[in-house]
Amino acid sequence: ILLLLTGVFLSKNCKLFEKHLFRILAISVFPVMAGSSYISAALYSPDNPVLFFLNQLFSYRIRFGNDYLNKYPITLFGQKIRRINPDTAAKRGISPEILDNGYLRILLQLGIIIFIVVLLIFIYIEYRALQEKQYAIVIGLFVIAFYNLSEFYMTSLFANTFLFFFT
Repeated sequence: ILLLLTGVFLSKNCKLFEKHLFRILAISVFPVMAGSSYISAALYSPDNPVLFFLNQLFSYRIRFGNDYLNKYPITLFGQKIRRINPDTAAKRGISPEILDNGYLRILLQLGIIIFIVVLLIFIYIEYRALQEKQYAIVIGLFVIAFYNLSEFYMTSLFANTFLFFFT
């Protein structure tokens, strides 16, 4: 909500959407977030102070992503990945297996082809929203792009209903 309010304030008072640099940033936010998700998880090491700090900031999600990247290969059409939530793990006396990062989850579970298609859809919607001056959608998409670093709702219908109405 704070990001949404900040975005609305900046768009109204700073004419943010008229700046070419912001338009490029808005269109590229999904690939940048997806790339940073993959790179941070692939390169994660507790010995790296920056990644260690980011891992703690994101509630150990970078380490979880690293665990999944080490356990499952990236495939063209995806694969079944095992996820065990903390409640189930506690009941069974096993370790939880969590992958909350939306970008990594799509990449591993649905495959590289669907991953690229999903990114292209979000880029297209962002581009059309900028063309149509639908700035509320641009701001919403920007927040979703960041939110998907820590949650997996990127492709969920209930989380993206407004996008389907817009398109």
